[in-house]
Amino acid sequence: MLDAGEQIQEVFPATTMGFLMTALLDRILFFMPSTHRVVVVTDRRIVVFRSGKFTQGNPKKLLRSIPRETKIGPPKGVNYKTNVLGEKMFVHRRFHKDVESADSRG
Repeated sequence: MLDAGEQIQEVFPATTMGFLMTALLDRILFFMPSTHRVVVVTDRRIVVFRSGKFTQGNPKKLLRSIPRETKIGPPKGVNYKTNVLGEKMFVHRRFHKDVESADSRG
């Protein structure tokens, strides 16, 4: 789903709701639209994919591309909230180092 020759620099999951709320609603509302996203930072751009309904794994659909110069962070807190990726998204503390690395390479 990337362009030929495009080099991946960082990959991390995000959700459109906080991680706790997403985990809870995934179990309760089977027909709820997927809130999981996969953010792929390449040498050319930042790409946001929708992933599976119950996992943060395999990208399913390309949602948007954002210019590579865009800074995502600096992340803080347990669930860092950002709007720079085209919609409100939350990045869990476990992946803050990936956001910081992506920002430092941009």
